Amino acid sequence: MKQSEIVPLRRTAALLLCLVLAAVLFVPAAAKAQENGKVVRVGWYDSSYNALDERGRRSGYAYEYQIKLACYTGWTYEYISGSWSDLLEMLEKGEIDLMSDVSYTEERTEYMLYSSLPMGSEEYYLFVSPDNREILPEDPRTQNGRRIGVNKGSVQADLYREWAEQNGVEPEIVEVSYTEEESLEKLAVGELDGYVTVDSFVHPTQAIPICKTGSSDYYFAVSKNRPDLLDELNAAMSRIRQRLSHCGRGRLAGRAWAHPHGLSGQLSGLLRTGQKHGRTDRLDEGLSGLCRRLHGQRPSGFRSGLLPHGRRGA
Repeated sequence: MKQSEIVPLRRTAALLLCLVLAAVLFVPAAAKAQENGKVVRVGWYDSSYNALDERGRRSGYAYEYQIKLACYTGWTYEYISGSWSDLLEMLEKGEIDLMSDVSYTEERTEYMLYSSLPMGSEEYYLFVSPDNREILPEDPRTQNGRRIGVNKGSVQADLYREWAEQNGVEPEIVEVSYTEEESLEKLAVGELDGYVTVDSFVHPTQAIPICKTGSSDYYFAVSKNRPDLLDELNAAMSRIRQRLSHCGRGRLAGRAWAHPHGLSGQLSGLLRTGQKHGRTDRLDEGLSGLCRRLHGQRPSGFRSGLLPHGRRGA
């Protein structure tokens, strides 16, 4: 064999060895975590972060993130369904234990605990029906007097109010407690003229973005009645971040590390199977696939050419 052929083979063998060692170390840790399991009531709201298909199978970024957390913590989840706004109130009252996609505010720290690391960063846009010709992206004043829906108690509601004031816009702001799908239906039938939400939640056939109204980091939030969960959550998130950052060779060191939207339900299944049966071969395959997917990952919610100026942000 030529020397030029030996070097690539050695590199490949070294990479495979690293992945196998990672899998072998991961499975005992997951098995140990499973022995110390706790039942955690999790808020489940309809969105791209939490999705149910026609067969009742769960998927989405928040769901898959929670599956990875359970591999380290051993938690068992009990899902409680509702709108985002209703679930936030339930979290404040201690009726659920954990909720994803919660932006940080000083006021909320009186009622809930935040993970030390964010899940990621998201951007908020004003959406209108595809048939709407009255609210124009180039003229914010066309929003004057229009019924603009915002999720009750959300950070995007506060950011939209700030945006409207800065741009001299005087809309009729309507706080809603609907599910995402219900809010989009209100938009489609004309009960709302516009709706402010996360850009990754909306399909272009349902609504189109008019303007960016703000952005923020978002976190896992824990009920103040369950402080026992917070240390375990923070430790697990730190280990996940470290693993993904290493896999991405530093490309995931910033906010991008927290956006593995491309992870499929199959990978979550691989992690659960590896945890349950100690199958390092399938877990190794899953980790290897994870690395490949993350190297080409785009930020959450990116839809090239859809926004008025052909790109995200402003």
